[in-house]
Amino acid sequence: MAIFNRIVKRVPMVSHGRDYLLRSGLGYTVNYPKGEAVPTPVDIMDEAMAVGIVLADESDAPKPPAEDEAPPTGKLREDMILDAMRDMVMKNERGTFSAGKPSVKVLIERLGWDIDARERNALWTKLQAELAAGDA
Repeated sequence: MAIFNRIVKRVPMVSHGRDYLLRSGLGYTVNYPKGEAVPTPVDIMDEAMAVGIVLADESDAPKPPAEDEAPPTGKLREDMILDAMRDMVMKNERGTFSAGKPSVKVLIERLGWDIDARERNALWTKLQAELAAGDA
């Protein structure tokens, strides 16, 4: 989800089933009146969804590329794969890694297009170097 929000740069409308005041670890404070759609910064969407805040309208949901749309190429493709891997490292969810590397199957689900193990391995090595250097 984070990948598509960074590309589109939209502020999604979200709501909560009860009155709720979200105090984010990033310094945001957002009030969610019961059942009302409220614009929420993309930076805190993970925190918001963790407390039960949901997208108010499915049209705000990030959408993977359409079936007839060609997957990205070049630098954009590489950046999207690296973003997905960074997200997987940050969340550290069970089942997202296989043999110490991001699962190709999970990457395909998150990106919406095919990626092979060879491409994953090359970009994983690049990301590990960035993380070791403290750049990512």
